[in-house]
Amino acid sequence: MKWMSRLSVQIGLLYTALAGINIAFFSFMIVENQTDLLQNTFRYHARVIVQEVTVDLKNASMTESSPSDVAKKAEELLGPYNIGYGLVFDEDGKVAASWNGTTRAPDAPASALLERTAELTGGSSLFKAPYSIELYEKDWSADLLLPLVGAADGYFLNVRLKIAAMDDRMAVLGRQITMAVLWGILFHLVFGIFVYRVIFRRLHLLEEASAKMQTGDLSARAIWNASRSDELDDLGNSFNQMAGSIEDKVNTIQNQLSTISRLNDEMQNELDIGKDVQQAFFPDFSAFQEFKPSFVFMPLREVSGDMCNLYRFKDGDVGAFIGDAAGHGVSGALITALVTSSMDGAIGRHKEPRELLESMNGELCRRLTSTFYATGIYVLIKKGRLLYSGAGHVDCLVYHRRRDEFSRLESQGTPIGLFEDMRYPQLEIPYEAGDRLVLLTDGLTEATAGDQEFGMERARELIRSTASMHSDALSRALENSIRSFRTSETDDLTLLVMDLP
Repeated sequence: MKWMSRLSVQIGLLYTALAGINIAFFSFMIVENQTDLLQNTFRYHARVIVQEVTVDLKNASMTESSPSDVAKKAEELLGPYNIGYGLVFDEDGKVAASWNGTTRAPDAPASALLERTAELTGGSSLFKAPYSIELYEKDWSADLLLPLVGAADGYFLNVRLKIAAMDDRMAVLGRQITMAVLWGILFHLVFGIFVYRVIFRRLHLLEEASAKMQTGDLSARAIWNASRSDELDDLGNSFNQMAGSIEDKVNTIQNQLSTISRLNDEMQNELDIGKDVQQAFFPDFSAFQEFKPSFVFMPLREVSGDMCNLYRFKDGDVGAFIGDAAGHGVSGALITALVTSSMDGAIGRHKEPRELLESMNGELCRRLTSTFYATGIYVLIKKGRLLYSGAGHVDCLVYHRRRDEFSRLESQGTPIGLFEDMRYPQLEIPYEAGDRLVLLTDGLTEATAGDQEFGMERARELIRSTASMHSDALSRALENSIRSFRTSETDDLTLLVMDLP
């Protein structure tokens, strides 16, 4: 039960148990002490009354009376006392007379009473007792036995007396115990209320305020009259100050988040615009349908550091360029814009791969610092042969369909934008109609699944397995294969596949 875990309930139950034990202990001590006193008082009063009764009976002129007359006379003399019953009988236990008081007289004396008569008559004893008395503390009564003399010689008077004073004292004792119990209950009740109001009420207010703050109500405070200046008042003031500080800081954070959210929306809008602008840099693949181009572009963010261009020259030759700028996102996209702009400016003056890359490198080195650069490979497609030059780029491929073999297009130069006087080797490779040119960025070969990379070997198998596909169908198949392998995105990925005529 949840309420049993409450501190106030646990302390309340413990306090109630201790209060009950305390009240019971002191009540027991009162009864124990008063019982000893009552017993002594009872013995004293009983003997005094018995002596008075004995004297009254001896002083009465009953020497010439019969047992029945003695009984009547004794009943008359003992009237002021609280008599239970009276009984006159002889040594043989034969009842001569009796009367009823508060209780009914027995029909015959008990055997124990007859034994007491033997003690009074002396028997073999040296001394005779004037009377015999038995005290009964159970009902605070005394049993008196007197031998009669005169005409009633040989008879005994048995009287049961009730000590009325003991009832009065018992009533007083009962009132005292009741007062002690009531006083104990009242004292502990008042103390319990005091503890609750001073401690647990304030703790409850603190708990309620904390619960409201937990639900998000930062305006919650623990409010009470902090006039005691004790530890709980200090705790309440500290809590309220802390709550106020939290509310101020949360409001500040919310304002900052609102500003950040607005700026993010503006930045996202700008990135969307940048994405559209960057998409405009890509070539119009429909103008190169004789190559059945298949293009896969998978940027890491809205804008990418990868670039791809196709150029058609007047003599029918076609130039293909794929590049990868240092960095990702906006910084990479800005470098791609510079590289694309530089290539667009140089392509009209330089057609050969070596001359084009050296011209671009010189211009970019003048415009960029050494921390900004790009890799790339440019391929000039001529009839039956490919001229190419690479700038620190990942190896690209030519798939010879008839021979089912691959040729590597190695990049033997450094990235463009690093060293102004860099020279780029120009290489040549023959091809047959139907061979496939594969230009890619390192986002493909370095794509990961756990601790495994996609690698060049998987790239070759992917190209070989899709050899019968073209254009859009090939693009979808390539992208699906890459996505099914890759478990995390760490780089931009661009892939261009062209069937050579």
